[in-house]
Amino acid sequence: MDLDERPRVFISYRHFESQTDPAFNLAHREWVSNFARELEGFGIRPIWDVHIRECLSKHSSIDPFELPLCAEVSRAFPAICHVFMPVVTPAYLERVGFISGEHTKSVPYGVVFEEWQGGLHADQLGLSIVLPIIRAGRSQQLPVTYFSSSFLNYGLIDVRGDQRDNYSRAFDLIRKATSTIDVRRNPYSGIEPSIWCDTYVEWARVEYPVRSRIPVDCWWFNTGYANDFLGAASEVLRAAQATWHDANHVLLAWQQVLREQQAKHVVSLTYSDIAEHVATALCAVNGDQGWSHLARTADFAQSTLGTISNADQAGFVGAYHATALALLRLGERFADPKFLAEAIEFFTKALAKASLGDNRPGWLKIRRNLSSALAALGRRTGNAQALKEALEGYEVILKVAHMTQEKELRAEAGEAITNIRAELDQSAA
Repeated sequence: MDLDERPRVFISYRHFESQTDPAFNLAHREWVSNFARELEGFGIRPIWDVHIRECLSKHSSIDPFELPLCAEVSRAFPAICHVFMPVVTPAYLERVGFISGEHTKSVPYGVVFEEWQGGLHADQLGLSIVLPIIRAGRSQQLPVTYFSSSFLNYGLIDVRGDQRDNYSRAFDLIRKATSTIDVRRNPYSGIEPSIWCDTYVEWARVEYPVRSRIPVDCWWFNTGYANDFLGAASEVLRAAQATWHDANHVLLAWQQVLREQQAKHVVSLTYSDIAEHVATALCAVNGDQGWSHLARTADFAQSTLGTISNADQAGFVGAYHATALALLRLGERFADPKFLAEAIEFFTKALAKASLGDNRPGWLKIRRNLSSALAALGRRTGNAQALKEALEGYEVILKVAHMTQEKELRAEAGEAITNIRAELDQSAA
């Protein structure tokens, strides 16, 4: 295997700089792509999310951009590079915990945060340096000295504005920062991204056995797994006395060992496993993103739930309800009667094993969601029977929900009853 001895730079950036301007977001992504190509022209190998998605595509039947696993794996990738290069903007800083130059109390998890944590970790381990690129924002909004001491050594790499002089100065500074790098000092930096990613997936299936039974498309990300993987990979490379030149071969051999370990594992999924993955897939939906992941997870849940034979009644109810809720959301999103009909089937199964006496809030929630799915199907297909069943369900809720904390549920049911009766009267006229 021929090894690439160019300095590697991991580029971290935010895909959605604006919540309201898709054209601006596209222009920003194109700028990053052009910037990466210019780095290549200076003898630098850029590694970024495009490469991660390419690596994950062999493990996934959906767009890797939709995979929560993309965030998890992203945290491990700065370790195989010599430079971590965040493209700093106010929107990027929001994702790593800064607004207007001040630390925020909470940080939304996602790819940017995982890349950022991975970059800082690689820097702390002495594997790479942090070299931020300032793309947008006023100086007082950018806590640049917090990021890295590299400013003391190389100066501020500022490409705010598109003047060619800015780019010339920026690439002069980048050349200065990368020209003295001993590429073999980082023992991971000769590892090919595809081998690194494949090894991660095989390791995760062994380390967390439930993943060996669940498609990669449906995995939820865990913010700590990447660090565990780095530790495990380090032990394997050290035990094999691997050098920069043969690290890829050692990892390929480890992959085979991991696959053999998977073959020996006997893993039985539980209702809780299914419910957890469906629930997190529901949480992952954000605007136009996450729907393919949700659909794939719901499909897996549908095909798997009937094979689970344990007697956990509460787990049964939770898993069937979560799956039905995912199908309902998909039916509403895509106006698809098939999803709605499947949601009704799974809500009905959950309701059959739910107990009003033992879990009143849970029973009412399932009853309400079932009625909502019936009403949606009735309206979508002109099915008067479905509307009548929805009406009956809401009438039951109105009869049962009499506690103070159920006031909003009663109001919702009352409004639904009024609307459905009006629709049925209009269709009968």
